[in-house]
Amino acid sequence: MRSPALDPTILRGNLVSGALWLLLLACLGAWPLALALTAYVVAAGVFLAAVYARDTLTRVQEAAAWAAPWLVAVALGAGLAATIEPADALSPSLLYFGLVIGTPAYLAWQLSALAVRQFLLWRSPRPGLGTAPPPRGGDLARGRPGVAG
Repeated sequence: MRSPALDPTILRGNLVSGALWLLLLACLGAWPLALALTAYVVAAGVFLAAVYARDTLTRVQEAAAWAAPWLVAVALGAGLAATIEPADALSPSLLYFGLVIGTPAYLAWQLSALAVRQFLLWRSPRPGLGTAPPPRGGDLARGRPGVAG
């Protein structure tokens, strides 16, 4: 069975950004929370990398790709609020706290992941900007790279 392709830039951006936010949480003394959120960062990062590895996405697919991890972040925020102040599981206050905690956390993670991705793309060599062009397929097939026959 073939594993799904992942967009390496999206994956690296999400994992590096998530690791930095989790490190901040751990340094602030919330290391159990950081440890628990590691699974979310890895799962959501892999999910987004798999989605964006596809050749084409419709607007609905792209919106769903953003909404799914955000809804999980809201649920985690509500769960965090429930541990601080136990309430009814369907309480509107839990949903409110889930939105208040989960939304900014998700946006901060994704905005910093965008910055990491832009940095990675900026640092990567680009064809035509001082790098050698890729060899032509016919030259390699003859066993003599770069020599036209």
